[in-house]
Amino acid sequence: MNKIAVIMPVYNGEDFLDESIQSILNQTCSDFQLICVNDSSTDKSIDILNKYKEQDSRVIVLTKENAGPGEALNYGIKNSQSEYLCFIDQDDKYAPNYLERMLYHIEKYKLDVCFTSASFMYENGTLEKIPYFSTKGNFVKINHKYKEKLYMSRIPQWTKIISRKYLNKYSFVFPNKENKAHDLPFHLALLFFSNNIGILNENLYLHRIHNEQISYNMKPEKYYYISCKELINWHKKYKHPHEKLFKLYLIKLVKLAFKKFRNKDLDEQIYDFINTNYSFPLNFLLKLKLKTYRKKKELYMKLLVPKIKEIGEYSYCVNSPTIVNEKTTIGKFCSIGENVKIGHGEHPLKYLSTSPYFYYDELGFKTSKTNSHDEYWDYAPVKIGNDVWIGDNVCIKNGITIHDGAVIGLGAVVTKDVPPYAIVAGVPAKIIKYRFDEKTIKTLLELKWWDYPLEFIKTIPYDNDINSVIEFIKKSSIESKKGKH
Repeated sequence: MNKIAVIMPVYNGEDFLDESIQSILNQTCSDFQLICVNDSSTDKSIDILNKYKEQDSRVIVLTKENAGPGEALNYGIKNSQSEYLCFIDQDDKYAPNYLERMLYHIEKYKLDVCFTSASFMYENGTLEKIPYFSTKGNFVKINHKYKEKLYMSRIPQWTKIISRKYLNKYSFVFPNKENKAHDLPFHLALLFFSNNIGILNENLYLHRIHNEQISYNMKPEKYYYISCKELINWHKKYKHPHEKLFKLYLIKLVKLAFKKFRNKDLDEQIYDFINTNYSFPLNFLLKLKLKTYRKKKELYMKLLVPKIKEIGEYSYCVNSPTIVNEKTTIGKFCSIGENVKIGHGEHPLKYLSTSPYFYYDELGFKTSKTNSHDEYWDYAPVKIGNDVWIGDNVCIKNGITIHDGAVIGLGAVVTKDVPPYAIVAGVPAKIIKYRFDEKTIKTLLELKWWDYPLEFIKTIPYDNDINSVIEFIKKSSIESKKGKH
């Protein structure tokens, strides 16, 4: 097995193929195979490839049906054998020590991926460094903060050497020819899954600039958004772990692209695409503070979703509440005001001191002769049902259950469980009244309207007389069941 496989997609590249292939064969590192994937060229490219195949056993020529450079790269990777992978475009060149320097750094620092600097090579022969990144020193292992700077860098595949082990672990693939920027989604996926990436600040790759390039005059904002779609399709197909983090990453990319390119039409398109493919609940989008030009009132509201064990769809907080126990659960369609404290505990009143230094073991006063009372410290989680409204400045004691439909008044201190559809207020909170009569409450609890599909919920005439609303839900539910038989 060779150390490196260099993958070169070829389509009608006769003008520059000789120069490109010679730059590879003349490398100071000789432990490589060159996989040339002929994408059904119609010029003399295949003759040039076969010439080098006859001259050097390291050159392997494959031919496939035309499907674009992305699929050609995938085909080359699949049919290669090596520990590491490098790439080159048919019209570009390697510096003589490209493979040697890349191999040295990826092995020395045990990296998943190593980037190198590159230069534009113009038709008049002049070179200009490509401003992909700037680092202090010749080589640096990038941290999380620096990695985020690379999200908008659009660094192509030919600046990289990649560990095949890392590539196979996450089933990375290039997109098909519908995305002319086939390298961008590949780059973004590589960045997301690895914290073991290095940058070699040497201009080892020469990228030729001419008007026949596949991405010539291509608008960067367009292919950035297309690439986000490719990432979604790739992730959905392979069903990798880190799903929630990856969703957040996608939204972050959209936000960065929107901030940089200011293209409101494309921003709305990608928002729709992400929401359609992943079916994000509104609260998740609001949590990420995605601001678009969509004329939807809720997207302009300053709503947040707290980080807890479970929170239902379409629940939100005006500002992040203080939640002591992350095992707290919140149902669907809940509205939580400002400065709300959920799950605050209590201190013992019947002992010498109320201080936790005495009753909590880990604070140091515990002796063999004193009892443990960790129950005062280990606060039980709060359970909040569906369709609950909690006003500003509310404090809820640990272990409390607030049942479906309840309302907690401004500034209340909740020390007891709150029944379904009860309105409570005061310090301590007491029942003021119920939202509906006992029969109606019982019916609503049986209906559980919040569990119906969103498409149906949107049709409910919610502000009509409550009895007519109940009849609407019942009737629609019966008709729906009939339709299934």
